[in-house]
Amino acid sequence: MSEADAATRLKATIQLAASMLSACQDPWWIYGSAALALYGVPDIAPADLDILVSERDFAQLSEGHGWVNSSDGGTEIFRSTAFTRMEDTPLPVEVMAGMELRQAGAWVPFRFETRRQLSRYSVEIFLPTLQELRQTLLRFGRPKDLARVTLIDRYLSELEA
Repeated sequence: MSEADAATRLKATIQLAASMLSACQDPWWIYGSAALALYGVPDIAPADLDILVSERDFAQLSEGHGWVNSSDGGTEIFRSTAFTRMEDTPLPVEVMAGMELRQAGAWVPFRFETRRQLSRYSVEIFLPTLQELRQTLLRFGRPKDLARVTLIDRYLSELEA
């Protein structure tokens, strides 16, 4: 996929997601590689759009859009009580609720503490701050997450120069 094609797919997916998420009653966030791309971090090519919503909003959205909760217990790092993956969008969209992270052998609730509103592609979207995304990637600790931390650090150091 070319860079222009990827940008077009991200734009169309963001516009569809923002329309769908306008029904949410609680805060929601776009995170993951798409959020990094929206912040302008170079060398990020989002393969999907990750969205975290409340359990209440997941139930309401599921009912309205016919989603099936396919939460499968997650991984050894994180899990969610509700999960769906939409493939009929320009980029796949993964929506999660009730997210938990494993810390010191116990599952603890996870949600972003920061919420930044951005206007992109003629819609309003919400993301954690870039600093919180960086910290979250460090907590996940997978090789792909740590590689993204390096890209964020390089990007931030170039901004400061």
